[in-house]
Amino acid sequence: MGLFKRKKDPEKEPLDEKDAEYKHPDDQLNEKFKQLDPAMREVLEGQLKGISYKASLSDLYGMLRGWEYLIAFTAYTCSIIAGAAMPLMTLVVGDMAQQFTNYFIGVLSRGEFQDKIRDNSLYFVYLGIGLAVFQYLATFLHIVISEIIASRVRQKFLWSILHQNVAYLDSMGSGEITESITSDTRLIQEGVSEKIGMTVECLATVVSALVVAFAKYWKLALVLLSVMVALLMSSTPTTLMLIKMYMKSLESYGKASSIAEETFSAIRTATAFGAHEFQLSKYNIFILESRGYGFKKALWLSLMVGSVWFIVFNTYALAFWQGSRFMVSDNSGIGKILTACMAMLFGAMTIGNVTTHMKDVSVGIGAASKLLAIINREPYLDSSSEDGVRLEKVDGSISFRNVTTRYPSRPDVTVLSDFSLDVKPGNTVALVGESGSGKSTIVGLLERFYEYLEGDILLDGVSVKDINIKWLRQQIALVQQEPVLFATSIYENICYGLVGTKYENAPEDVKRELVEKACKDANAWEFITQMTHGLDTEVGERGLSLSGGQKQRIAIARAVISQPKILLLDEATSALDTRSEGIVQDALNRLSESRTTLVIAHRLSTIQNADLIVVMSKGRIIEKGTHKELLKLRGRYYQLVQVQNINTKIKNTHITKSITASTISDSENDKPDDLESQIYEPSPETASELPPQKKPSVAKLFMMLLKISKGEYHLMVPAMFCALIAGMGFPSLSLLMGHIIEAFQVSGPQDYPHMRSQINKLTGFLFMIGVIELFNYIFLISSLVISSEYLIYKMRYRCFQQYLRQDMAFFDRPENKVGSLVTMLAKDPQEIEGLSGGTAAQITVSVVIVVVGIIISLITNWRLGLVCTSTVPLLLGCGFFRVYLIIMFEERSLKSYQNSASYACEQVSALRTVISLTREEGIYDKYRKSIKAQVRRSTQSVARTAIMHGLIQGMVPWIFALGFWYGSKLMIEGRATNREFFTVLMAILFGAQAAGQIFSYAPGMGKAKQAAANVKKVLDTLPEVIDIESEEGAIVNPSEVKGEIEFRNVAFRYPTRMEVPVLQGLNLTIKPGQYIGLVGASGCGKSTTVGLIERFYDPLSGEVLLDGADIRNLHLRTYRQALALVQQEPVLFGGSIRDNVLLGSINEVSDDEVIEACREANIYDFISSLPEGLDTLCGNRGAMLSGGQKQRIAIARALIRNPRVLLLDEATSALDSESEKAVQEAIDRASKGRTTITIAHRLSTIQNCDVIHVFEGGKIVESGKHDELLALGGKYYDLVQLQGLENQN
Repeated sequence: MGLFKRKKDPEKEPLDEKDAEYKHPDDQLNEKFKQLDPAMREVLEGQLKGISYKASLSDLYGMLRGWEYLIAFTAYTCSIIAGAAMPLMTLVVGDMAQQFTNYFIGVLSRGEFQDKIRDNSLYFVYLGIGLAVFQYLATFLHIVISEIIASRVRQKFLWSILHQNVAYLDSMGSGEITESITSDTRLIQEGVSEKIGMTVECLATVVSALVVAFAKYWKLALVLLSVMVALLMSSTPTTLMLIKMYMKSLESYGKASSIAEETFSAIRTATAFGAHEFQLSKYNIFILESRGYGFKKALWLSLMVGSVWFIVFNTYALAFWQGSRFMVSDNSGIGKILTACMAMLFGAMTIGNVTTHMKDVSVGIGAASKLLAIINREPYLDSSSEDGVRLEKVDGSISFRNVTTRYPSRPDVTVLSDFSLDVKPGNTVALVGESGSGKSTIVGLLERFYEYLEGDILLDGVSVKDINIKWLRQQIALVQQEPVLFATSIYENICYGLVGTKYENAPEDVKRELVEKACKDANAWEFITQMTHGLDTEVGERGLSLSGGQKQRIAIARAVISQPKILLLDEATSALDTRSEGIVQDALNRLSESRTTLVIAHRLSTIQNADLIVVMSKGRIIEKGTHKELLKLRGRYYQLVQVQNINTKIKNTHITKSITASTISDSENDKPDDLESQIYEPSPETASELPPQKKPSVAKLFMMLLKISKGEYHLMVPAMFCALIAGMGFPSLSLLMGHIIEAFQVSGPQDYPHMRSQINKLTGFLFMIGVIELFNYIFLISSLVISSEYLIYKMRYRCFQQYLRQDMAFFDRPENKVGSLVTMLAKDPQEIEGLSGGTAAQITVSVVIVVVGIIISLITNWRLGLVCTSTVPLLLGCGFFRVYLIIMFEERSLKSYQNSASYACEQVSALRTVISLTREEGIYDKYRKSIKAQVRRSTQSVARTAIMHGLIQGMVPWIFALGFWYGSKLMIEGRATNREFFTVLMAILFGAQAAGQIFSYAPGMGKAKQAAANVKKVLDTLPEVIDIESEEGAIVNPSEVKGEIEFRNVAFRYPTRMEVPVLQGLNLTIKPGQYIGLVGASGCGKSTTVGLIERFYDPLSGEVLLDGADIRNLHLRTYRQALALVQQEPVLFGGSIRDNVLLGSINEVSDDEVIEACREANIYDFISSLPEGLDTLCGNRGAMLSGGQKQRIAIARALIRNPRVLLLDEATSALDSESEKAVQEAIDRASKGRTTITIAHRLSTIQNCDVIHVFEGGKIVESGKHDELLALGGKYYDLVQLQGLENQN
């Protein structure tokens, strides 16, 4: 079981797949489906089943509209022209070589020779200008089109996700969806950007080269055609395998991304239970799997590149060897042979480049296949469909007729069985029963989240299957047990309830009036008006800037603002304090009078006035009637009521001195707490107060990457040596080319034998170089790509680890939203590949070619070498400036990119709320506008970088022009020989091409620098004070902790809201073993008190003590092992029930201990009824379990660690009465011998506490036992009277 062993350091100990195991549920699910009736199987499988889709470029370009097709056509035309122009240089080079030979053997005079050279040099200049213009246009237009296509894919993907049926979405992690919308769309964008332009350009070059070669010398061209066939045969299978491994690697990381997303979303639970290592180990499983596919990718990439260069060098050998034979047989001139040879070499080399660029294109298409499979999947229940009837008038009559259903994720468990119920129009029907009895399933079926298997559900006599889904949802308002708000203002959140109504597009003043009325109805208006920004107050991500009660009241306001005909309340008041609950319940009672209302409630005081109360168990109705009728039956409902009765009688006991009477007058009791209205209001100034961070230099970033790659030096050092050897290939070729062209310059047939002998020897050297390059490149590429995969793996591991190390203040900051953090983990480590792996190898080789080429040219003929070399700095300067522009563009686009990704992530993680509000179109429109603005902003930067790219490409012919012109001058003056001239020219030519190739990687290099800076920022960010990794402080032995807790004059404000006081001079002493209850209005500081005990934050002043020691002086990790926390909104992680319970254990525990903890939490009977028992998967965030089931597992997780201090923040709020009684008894038993602090709105759960503290305004205003506080007749007495059921019975 040892889940919590000290984690391995990937630098010191190897992490492998044996460190953790993962059991995929798909096979189990398929087995369960096979055992079902075919009709039932079709319905359940249909809700889960995805499709496979093979994408093509036509799918992606099919997303363009109108004039965008013209841009794409122009881009491709420019690419074709630019590509076709390159081989034309060979005509000029061949002609010049012939002129040089003619001049050398005396056929041309000096004047004629100079005229020919001048004319040909001008052709090079014109060619360079044409290339610069068309390369600029092609690059610019292709990138613009790629931005448009990627934006459309993002939009369509989000649209599809928003309209998929809930069961299908349950099977996907929200982290996986977020990773797809960021990483996969980035791959698509790269695939159809300048890479596809270069691919088309290369293909045009191949065709043009073939035309030139065949036109000049068809015999030699026909022989060399075999080279292209060889290249295609070698590169095609390797490219296909490369793409396959790439896609598998992406798929594996998608699962890791889901784990990261669920961890960040539940960071408080993860921190409280020290679950960092457990989540890190789960994350590690999938990044290891992804790395494994990366290693296989390295193998195929190295085979592809090695074979390409082997064929290229052998093409030179074959061309010159066969050319020499044709020269003898046909008496051909050097011009024809050199033109045909160089044209075919252009074509052969270009095919090599095609495979490189096609890799990116193919990977992009592969990513598109994954996304288009979701985009093109027809949802089983499609909310975007216009099919289905829309009733002219809705009365609100609901009938369930013999309904039977199961969840697609658990096809072997029947949730509702032959369920029948009639709900009359305008009636309020309450559903009660134990957790998992099928209550929330009824809500899900009415909302059409899931399809039922048998029977029918009717609305006003019409089957819901025949009603338009979107229209149906707009007639229903749902308030869920766990309220979800969006990261916008309170006003906007409530306005979302108007979607689909006649007021959706009403004027602002009309909407404001409706929002104000809804807030008053939900008892939210008073706390909102006392906030600085009122309705315009930002609520933060998932409403984290508000207390649980405040969130719930805003959710109720959002539901009632539309005046729905049907109201569904799934534990709608569970998060409210007693005072607010009473007022909100009155409002809900009024609102229920004119509409059909279905209420799910565990607090029976909220449903006693219902027209019908339905008691459920195991998917069936066991009792139904009014409150009084069911009490007379003295059945199950009567038992539930007895469990919840509060002792409201005052015993004649002596009131102890511990009671502190409230100093607040009675008239003030009816006012909202000032603190509640301010406590969670965010401060917009907070972010601006942070000092600007200095950007790290490239040197610092490079040193950081080297340090992280420390364990791979054994791969990197030999690889760099191999890069030097690989870079020597082309300079060696230039030396041989000078000798080969010199050998071809014969004056007559008498020189043919010597020429053939020289060519045979020189082409033999070329073949030898090809063999060396083959094995050299295989080792070079595989070594560097493997080291790159290690680097990506380590960065992801370290960054995730570093995020988990941060304190709560870090996660409270608006820039650290869940979506931003998940996106960074997915994107940045992967983009650093732009400075590592295969890219690093190619750049290193290109640098060596440039440097060695310059050295050879200077040694061969320093005059010509110096003149030609002088052009290289200009070439490099343009390239570096292009990189600089790209880096600036990346930095600017990063923020807007993260914002749109975070927005998408937030919506995806709250899809049930989005779907029930029918907000799909609004979310899509906002996301679409954000993406369109991003595309517009990028156009100007792209234009500047494209100009630099065009200049770099145009300079190659200009270098030729300069070389030929000045070289001819030196030859006329006798300062250069033919061999020297061609050696220098070829050395600088290949050097210039290599320099240009370096900067073809500029976009990747720019992204890599920005990504490396982001990674460095994460790794350098340390918690300010509260560091889970810190070994400082006195070690705490949990078994020796007594459990005395004391707050001494504690004042506290949240770090992101320093202007708002939360606790003001709190003094509280809790003796060892005491059972303490904390009560008070929402937002009064109760949960903050628990957060300070857990040391999520430190107080601004005062002390929090454990057994007399300031907790700031204790070892944090061992201190938290003495505590256990159960929160109001239970959080489970992906994995089995056993995994989630074991998360609470400190030491190794047996299955018997797990079972005992589950028994104590009253969840074991449910678990044992499941086919897989403890191995049942919980789903993403526990989506496969009901709220009550999740809460009981969370309690079992707390009990298994046998804590000395038990913290219960509304721990039983999600439980039905029967479970609550059993769990409360378990908690009562568990509290013996340990300190227990419970926060409760349901006062029946705390009436037996040793001391009850009543909070108000960040202070304690009353303290004492239940009876003592009743006798006092103060605030607590009022709360009890509001909740007492006994009086109504």
